[in-house]
Amino acid sequence: MQMFQIINYQLSIINFYFLKKRFVLIFFFLLITQKILPAQDYNILDFGAIPDGKAMNTTAIQAAIDAAHKKGGGRVIVPEGLFLTGSVILKSGIELHLLDKAVLLGSTNPDHYLKLNRWLALVLADGQSNIAVTGKGQIDGQGRRLALHIDSLFLCRRTR
Repeated sequence: MQMFQIINYQLSIINFYFLKKRFVLIFFFLLITQKILPAQDYNILDFGAIPDGKAMNTTAIQAAIDAAHKKGGGRVIVPEGLFLTGSVILKSGIELHLLDKAVLLGSTNPDHYLKLNRWLALVLADGQSNIAVTGKGQIDGQGRRLALHIDSLFLCRRTR
C-alpha cells in the first residue's frame, strides 16, 4: 500500500511538472505573439473611402476603425489622397496611420461633426487606451473656413 502511495505521489509530481511546463510555454507564446506579430492593417479604401477631396468619407473611415476595434485593435491606414470627413471616433487599440501625401480633410459643414461629451472635433476619443495618430500625412481641419461657416450660420440665425 505504501509503495502504491509513493508511485502515485511521484506521478502527481511528474504531472505537475508537465502542467507547469505547458503553462509556461503557453504564457511565453502568447507574450511573444503579442509583441512580435504586427497588428492587422485596415485600409480605408477597402471600406469605400474615395480620395477625391469631395466625397464624404466619414462612414468608411469609421467602419475601418470599428472593424479594427472589433478584432482587438489594429492600424487604420489612410493612403495617399484627399479624404473629406466629419468627426471620427478612435477606439481602444487603434492606430490611425496617415501615409505620406495622405490628407484627412475636415468638412466645413458643422453638421458633419459629432459632439463627444463637451468636445466637438475632427478626431475624437474618450475613455480609450492604446490609441495613436501616426505617419507623415496631414490632418487639415480647415479651421478658418469652418469657423467662417459657423459664424455666418450664427449671424443668419440671429437675424431671422
